[in-house]
Amino acid sequence: MTEHLDLIFKRSAADYVTLFGVVPFILGLFFIAQDEPEFALIASAAAFFIDSVDGVIARKMKQESDFGRQLDSSLDLLIYIVFSALFVLKFLNPWFPLALLVVSIIIACGALRLLRFNKVGFVYKQGDRCYPGLGTAYILPAVAVLFIARYFWGAGVEWLTQLVLIGMSLAMISSVPIRKPKFTIWYPAAIAIVVLLILIRGRWL
Repeated sequence: MTEHLDLIFKRSAADYVTLFGVVPFILGLFFIAQDEPEFALIASAAAFFIDSVDGVIARKMKQESDFGRQLDSSLDLLIYIVFSALFVLKFLNPWFPLALLVVSIIIACGALRLLRFNKVGFVYKQGDRCYPGLGTAYILPAVAVLFIARYFWGAGVEWLTQLVLIGMSLAMISSVPIRKPKFTIWYPAAIAIVVLLILIRGRWL
């Protein structure tokens, strides 16, 4: 039986961790549908933490593979791009035709960027490992920060969101080398965003 299900049963530990990221992704979509933007972004933060761990596991356990990279990119498209696009349509949408165009551009550029990365991998600049173009993972925290900004400064931020995301979409498909950020930057930033979202949700700000 299992020999016919090798795609599931013969995966590495890192692959299973990657696949587990589907759970908070779906949870995030559920909260979007339930008009719970703060919980949706918190769920997406959990997906980010899972996504950051799978690569570490793959390197530590020497489980890096082409399949793993393809799988990771597929989940990146869902976690960072599709989720962010749906979130913007629901909660950062000043005018539906414009928002629809912008999120379509985000998804198209995100897919192209991930396809290119799977083909060329990292590039190096002055000995540092860099992404060719902006990484897709930057989209999610940008959307979270813009949502928090909307809470403080009002609906005008929704228009700014469209401009920011168009710029980031173009940056994703550019060839400009962008250094891979360290976890010491990502994790504190993600935790700070989650704390702010909890405070906003509880009406403590």
